[in-house]
Amino acid sequence: MSRLPGDPEGSEDGGGHVDAVARLRGRVARALASVADDAEVQSPARESNGDGSVSFHFGGAPCAVHVAQIADGLEMVSVTCVVAWDVPDDERLGALLAAARERAQFGTLRAVAQGGGDSADVVLQYAFPGSGLADEPLRTLLLLVLGGAAEARAVFAALGE
Repeated sequence: MSRLPGDPEGSEDGGGHVDAVARLRGRVARALASVADDAEVQSPARESNGDGSVSFHFGGAPCAVHVAQIADGLEMVSVTCVVAWDVPDDERLGALLAAARERAQFGTLRAVAQGGGDSADVVLQYAFPGSGLADEPLRTLLLLVLGGAAEARAVFAALGE
């Protein structure tokens, strides 16, 4: 199995266990490397992007995946994608959000007001437990979430036309 920058390298505790969060973060990065728009998924190394998240683009949307340990043995994977930005906050926004929500099976779509409230960014967020998932189910779940983000993005793409 190939290593990505930021994969745990001998970060074993006294019991010989590799840090679960770092290991899952590396598995997420490997799963995304073959499907992301970017030629290279940004390293999950904490020093590279500040928070240890894996950053990439999917379907034109900038996305980040963050892994956090909630309790011993329970690591959560949180996916965030910016589906659209600087969308006019007018009467069309509600209808566009409703249409985008119909296309996204996994995740919550919400509008985040920007500046003076004249525009909004649309963000998709989804979190799921990653501990215990084998590589293929992890990749599949990530693709289901990201596919929904790309579908939702297509709804907002019509604004620019």
